[in-house]
Amino acid sequence: METITAERIVELFEKDRAALKRFAALVMSEDEVRLALVSAVLRDVATRDYVDRRFAELRDYVDKRFAELREYVDSRFSEMREYVDRRFSDVQGYVDRRFAEVMDRISLLDARVSRVEGQLALLIRIFLGLMIPILVALVGILLRLVFMP
Repeated sequence: METITAERIVELFEKDRAALKRFAALVMSEDEVRLALVSAVLRDVATRDYVDRRFAELRDYVDKRFAELREYVDSRFSEMREYVDRRFSDVQGYVDRRFAEVMDRISLLDARVSRVEGQLALLIRIFLGLMIPILVALVGILLRLVFMP
């Protein structure tokens, strides 16, 4: 007599589908067997529930980590904005100081130019004051030479 193994039984059921259906009907008609099958299915359902819970935990963890990352990035951007604002204020202050220095130098140059203009005007008056009598005398001498030979 040939020894029947579980593998041989599966092969026979694969070949004869009608026998498989009869076997399944026979198994389902027994209350204890049906209870054992339902318990096994429920364990599988409980396992799926466990997997669902674990995925929910993982989703919560990932959401929490992304929230932390968002807070970190926001704080770093805030620090960067503050740094840029400080540097902008420093540069703006430097430009304002340099502009004020240039304006002071322009004012000093303007005052010096005004003094030079005043001195030049005085020099021109003195020159004209001295030169007009000399020119009048020269014109007189020339007129005398021309009209009185």
